[in-house]
Amino acid sequence: MGDRIQPGFSWERRVPLLVLGCLLLASFLAWAYARYNIHQLLAKEMEMDAQAFEAQIEKRLDLYIGVLRGIAGLFAASDHPVRREEFAAYLNRIDLPRHTPGITGIRYVERASLQGREAFVVKYVEPPAWREKVLGFDVWTDEERRKTYERARDTGEPSATGRITLIQDIGLDEPSFSIGLPIYRKGAPASTPEERRAAIEGFVTASFRMRELMAGIFGKEGLLSGWGCEIFDGMEPAPEHLLFSTDVRLRKELRGQGAFVRVSTMEVAGRRWTLQFVRLSEPHLGRRQELLPTLALSAGLAVSLVTFGMLNLLAASNIRFAKAHGELTVQMAERKQAMEALAKQTGELKEANRELERFNKLAMGREKRIIELKAQVNELARALGQPPRYDLSFLEEEGGNAHG
Repeated sequence: MGDRIQPGFSWERRVPLLVLGCLLLASFLAWAYARYNIHQLLAKEMEMDAQAFEAQIEKRLDLYIGVLRGIAGLFAASDHPVRREEFAAYLNRIDLPRHTPGITGIRYVERASLQGREAFVVKYVEPPAWREKVLGFDVWTDEERRKTYERARDTGEPSATGRITLIQDIGLDEPSFSIGLPIYRKGAPASTPEERRAAIEGFVTASFRMRELMAGIFGKEGLLSGWGCEIFDGMEPAPEHLLFSTDVRLRKELRGQGAFVRVSTMEVAGRRWTLQFVRLSEPHLGRRQELLPTLALSAGLAVSLVTFGMLNLLAASNIRFAKAHGELTVQMAERKQAMEALAKQTGELKEANRELERFNKLAMGREKRIIELKAQVNELARALGQPPRYDLSFLEEEGGNAHG
């Protein structure tokens, strides 16, 4: 009996466990999907913040380049060489500290000949605080500046240096850069690189300390709220190319712990910068968004356990029913066998009774014939005058009993 109900028992017990496993898996997937959606939302928010950061930098640098173009226009519009006083008056009119914070200085670099070679020396400087150190400096003696201004000269477009140290900051670790815009001789052709080289008179340049530039764009911290940032000159984020950094260098371990990191590039006056953003603070989400993964997991677990309990009860009921049904089936089979055996025995008994009746009939016929023969012998003996040989008085007693 146990062998017949064991398969049903095993299957009934496995179904709730199988359903529980599927529901738990679905709960985990719902939790993971909710977390993925929140991660995507945060990544999108990060992308928008980073784009806003880059847009602010580009907007401010375009403004600075616009200042340089304005100064170049001053030189182009003047019918005489621009004097120092005119240069200073123009920049004072612009009011650089107020309208363009972040510029360390504006310089006019003039083409000259020193010891028989071409040179480009600083002629005008505003503001005047650094004139003593900067005036007369030949930018062609610095390879990075020379390559940058040669590119500006040959293209006619503003050109930015890589990471440099300003003349007044020599000896300090103060990452800086400069943007130069060429000024050509008035009326000279400047359509080709060769013509531009022949017509070049000088450059108007703007110098920037990256720390001050970022502070001028985003305030004292130079940050969007909650973000850390690194800016590198070029496509390779190497320490020697670092232009600007918040405390992100001290928190690189965040990158190994799933922190939000974004890397992008932007063009600055013909040069590429690489920007790395790291989320330093926990992103702000709505209460419902923060709880969504937990709610999804909790609801899934609750549904899984309740469903498992109901299926387990149903399985136990089915097992008890199957067991009772099996036992009843066995009892009915045994009763059927007993009834078949009883019917067989009854048939055999009826047959034996019939045999016995036939035997009785035969025996009674024989006894009657014997009695008749004995009676005939007794009659014959009386006829011969002899006494009866057989006592048949019991027949008369039976006859008297029958009559009585």
